[in-house]
Amino acid sequence: MIIVDASIAMKWLNQSEGEDDRNVALSLYEKHISQEERIGIPHFLFLEVANVLATKPQYSEEDITDGLHFLFRSDFLAYHVVKEDIFNAATLSKKYHTSVYDMLYAVIAKRNNCLLITADTKFAEKVQFPFVKTIKEVEI
Repeated sequence: MIIVDASIAMKWLNQSEGEDDRNVALSLYEKHISQEERIGIPHFLFLEVANVLATKPQYSEEDITDGLHFLFRSDFLAYHVVKEDIFNAATLSKKYHTSVYDMLYAVIAKRNNCLLITADTKFAEKVQFPFVKTIKEVEI
């Protein structure tokens, strides 16, 4: 199993020509669908993606609906954040100067002994956790 963050989910939804590493992100998704590699997410990923789709002017109402339907029918292993996750994420985000939201992905990955795959290179550089990999480090 791997954990992915909203930056990877947005690569699945953004069909723009030239979207960096979209082919790698789609390969991860295809492995999930074929059950070769399951994808886990924190449940709030749906909210985070909905927020991006709703607040960025390049996305239409149809993009919002289509994108959210795509995510909800993808059968991800959705994890609810528990109290300990929030405490851990808040403490670590203070230490590493990141958002609590971003750190929650790492906390959930660590709790499940798996990799977090992200397109957020700034986050990965800040934390330098061995279980956090950027999409550029993923081999397909």
